[in-house]
Amino acid sequence: MQLASIFLVVLFIASNIHAANNPTFIFHTDLLDIGLPIFDISLKPSEHDVALDKYLSHPMMQIAFTRYSSLSRPPESRVDRKLYSDFIHKLWADNENQIAHPRMQYILPHYKWGMMHLTTVKADSELVKKQFRIWFNTAVEQLPWQGNFIRASTDPIHIVFLFDPGGSFPWVTESSGVEYIFVDVLQLRGPGDTNRESPPDIDITTGLLVHELFHIVQNDSNKPNNAGQWLIQSAVAEGAACLYGNNVPDSRGQKILPKKPIRFPQAITDEWLREILSAPAQIKPFLTLASEWSKKQPKDEEKLEMLTKGKWVATPGNKLYIGNIYRVGAEMLLKIKGELGEKAFADILSHSNKLPEYWSKLEDMHKQVKSSPVAAP
Repeated sequence: MQLASIFLVVLFIASNIHAANNPTFIFHTDLLDIGLPIFDISLKPSEHDVALDKYLSHPMMQIAFTRYSSLSRPPESRVDRKLYSDFIHKLWADNENQIAHPRMQYILPHYKWGMMHLTTVKADSELVKKQFRIWFNTAVEQLPWQGNFIRASTDPIHIVFLFDPGGSFPWVTESSGVEYIFVDVLQLRGPGDTNRESPPDIDITTGLLVHELFHIVQNDSNKPNNAGQWLIQSAVAEGAACLYGNNVPDSRGQKILPKKPIRFPQAITDEWLREILSAPAQIKPFLTLASEWSKKQPKDEEKLEMLTKGKWVATPGNKLYIGNIYRVGAEMLLKIKGELGEKAFADILSHSNKLPEYWSKLEDMHKQVKSSPVAAP
């Protein structure tokens, strides 16, 4: 067999192995058509009520409300059907001054913009219907399939496009053993009104999708049984998803893809570049907190208060788009990757509980360098 023929056979086999790993997607876009009338202020109140009830009663909205009303979320970030329905009714009645809940105040600009730009929201919804398969195929190609920390996804992943009741960027959840990714069409143009003047940035959108897909295909053997282990796993998962999906830098400016841009909306990019500078100083408190929580499980109220006040998670109260767990995770992972090598980096992504162990090795290495005698000139 000629060399060229051998190459083609190898290429064919490799591409088919990759294709076998590719997730199967089931797309849901019906919530876009069902939800659009809730932004149409020209409708009669009775028509609004019918449209809203139809939207709220959709099975995928029930999954969304289950996620947002979970007691694992800080109280100021919880949203249930009643709260969201009251929010929409107050918007219709032009009573936004009566909207007091922090999460509803957070999403208020998104929904006000949607009501004032219904034609644009319709256009973005049609763009989604035309492009979503291309976006997800591109995102799948950008996953780090060569890493042994990635598993083949054998079950279909359901992709739900909607007008999100909590105003989050794409998020992953599991319901009855099925994986879902929910994508808010109102957020495709970014979180600020200035961003919304421009159409959706496809590269940024793809980066956000890679981030969420990484959560589904990451093969982490760690099964947390206490709050400390959960904290460590969260830092590894979110930090790695930011590195691969959003190409964020650490505090030194280093990235997974040095010549490629950050793939976050501008407001989130600005926040990352500002907040990542304090990540090195947050590593010790983070590891201390994880150690304390591993030895003594905190009460739920104590845990949520610490996560919120420490800015480990983003809430309307601390005014962050992304919590410090993400940044500490990315900071530690990139430094370990750069100084201890790819093997150590991949080992952590496969066994997230090893993060403190590898970080300790890195610190010991730094201490040895500092204590080594300097050679005479």
